[in-house]
Amino acid sequence: MATTPIAPRPPAPAPRPHTNTVLLWILGIVGGGILLLVVCGLVVAGMVLRHVRVDHAGDNVAIETPAGALRISKGDAHSTGLPEYPGAVASKDQSADIEVSSNNKRAGVAIEKFHTSDSRDVVVAWYRKHLSPSFRLETNETAKAVARKWDTDVDPDDIAFVDDRDDGARVIALKAVGASTDIVLVRAGKQEPQ
Repeated sequence: MATTPIAPRPPAPAPRPHTNTVLLWILGIVGGGILLLVVCGLVVAGMVLRHVRVDHAGDNVAIETPAGALRISKGDAHSTGLPEYPGAVASKDQSADIEVSSNNKRAGVAIEKFHTSDSRDVVVAWYRKHLSPSFRLETNETAKAVARKWDTDVDPDDIAFVDDRDDGARVIALKAVGASTDIVLVRAGKQEPQ
């Protein structure tokens, strides 16, 4: 009997890498990187929060860090230090004081708003008598120039006393409201350490 030779089998194809395994490795590396970033962020945040103190009382907030401090107050009594018109009623909800300090140097902005039933002319005369010569009266023409520069609306009757020498500015803005007057006091810039 004759045997028929058996044809050799072709070699088995080389095993292909599993694409699922490669994808899992990539996702694992990306996930590990994200986890490392989160852990590092939490460590840095913990170190920062350990050295930051936040005090909150009513409308006042104070944040103290080793580099400096930030204090924000709403409605503080006479935070601008500018003369208050006698008999004017303070608007506490529209007053604020923001102060930044570092290395015994302070800077900030304080705003107070008042209203009086006196006419603007009477208020202007009182401030002329009670302000130092460093204040100058800014009239409508100056205000119009500022309004054109900053693209804002200025009422033709608004006037202000301004002292912007040294390292800051002090402003007393007067706006006629019918027969009465709104008074806004503003102090901005460096302050002397206390």
